Amino acid sequence: MLPSTMTVRPSLPTLCWRQLPAWVLWCWFALPFPAAAQPACPPIDGPASVVTCALHASLVLATYAQEHIAHQGHALQARTLLPSQPVLQLSMAMRSPLSPLPGADPSTTLNYYLALSQEIELAGQRGARMRGVHAMIGEHEERHVFAAEQIAQTALITYYNLLAVREAQGLLAQLQGIADKLAQLGKARQDLSLSSALDAHLAQIEAVRLATLRMAADRRHSELGNSLASQLGLADLPPIEGSLDALMGEPLTDDPGEVGRLVDLALSRRADLLAARRERDAKEAHTSLLVRQHVPNLTLSFLAQRDGFSELVLGGGLSLPLPLPAPVGPSPRGDLQAARAHLAEADVSIARVQRQIRLEVTTAIAHEQSDAAQARLYSLEQTHQAQADLLALSQALLAQALSPRDALGAERALLEFLVARIEARRALAVSRIERLAAVGQPLAHTHRSHSP
Repeated sequence: MLPSTMTVRPSLPTLCWRQLPAWVLWCWFALPFPAAAQPACPPIDGPASVVTCALHASLVLATYAQEHIAHQGHALQARTLLPSQPVLQLSMAMRSPLSPLPGADPSTTLNYYLALSQEIELAGQRGARMRGVHAMIGEHEERHVFAAEQIAQTALITYYNLLAVREAQGLLAQLQGIADKLAQLGKARQDLSLSSALDAHLAQIEAVRLATLRMAADRRHSELGNSLASQLGLADLPPIEGSLDALMGEPLTDDPGEVGRLVDLALSRRADLLAARRERDAKEAHTSLLVRQHVPNLTLSFLAQRDGFSELVLGGGLSLPLPLPAPVGPSPRGDLQAARAHLAEADVSIARVQRQIRLEVTTAIAHEQSDAAQARLYSLEQTHQAQADLLALSQALLAQALSPRDALGAERALLEFLVARIEARRALAVSRIERLAAVGQPLAHTHRSHSP
């Protein structure tokens, strides 16, 4: 048996197990955690991925995010209940009689004066300030949504233009091979005196023309690729997938009231119009604040004073400033006149934006209707037939079963048809995006919170 005065020390394993929770907590709070990785741009396989990457990489939207934090700070400041800090005043002095009267106490005494005052708003200025800040935050969020829609629209138009140029590149590469064969055939027939030199020269000119068109398409593809890569925040554009036939949104209907319905929808959903209305709300709140500032603030005060020898004085008071008319004293009259003018200007701005939206919607609808009608002219059956004719033309040139002049005319007709079809589909895709943006249907999935 151990003596009662002997201390039993815990073993090392037991001590480690007892200290384990403390070590875990220390590591949890002391060790740095790695920053969350930013989501990478997904593969470009359609319009949705283009919009996702463009919004993620936009520096404009990053600026809006920081401005939103600043507006939240303004909202926090506007919640203050009191217009100023309380004022505490303390005065102390030694008091003693200069010539003590007979029988009076000749000793000195300590006098003090303590006052506490607080200014209070009476006309509801705090509520007007909060309404103004909330309207300012709402305006900023609508500007944010509108900027995101513009960024998405620009990226989508660049994406569809790039798809059109890539499709034209494939067509021109195929026709370039036919033109080279045609030039070779024309030269061979000229050498055998089977055709005139003019036919050979025309075939060579056509080969040069197609080579020039192909170089222009390559240059355009490079420009659009660099532009899209910059909009997506990428150094190099990865391989993109997609088709000009994969259009966004729903097509227009033949309903006679479609235009009016879309105009009404745009007037209720367009972020720039909502931002203009929120801006007016902010200016109206500012005007209300200036009107309320005509009412002077009340100051409540409490005082405690030791005056004389062993005398205690307690009291309170009210104070109000005496407003003098301008220009003798300061007055918000001039600021109020300017605020009312800015409020009227905001009403005019709303009317201007509404008029612009009506014009944009009607123009976009007319463009889409025209482009859709033009795209329907190039039927799928005619397209397959034109592609089959290109293959047959190439085989006929190899078999020398077609004269160079006939082959040249056929090649130009097929080229114009297929290029026009690509352009019609590109124009329809772009006009569809412009109509969706004009109506206010979301291209970018941004949310409005309007949180103070």
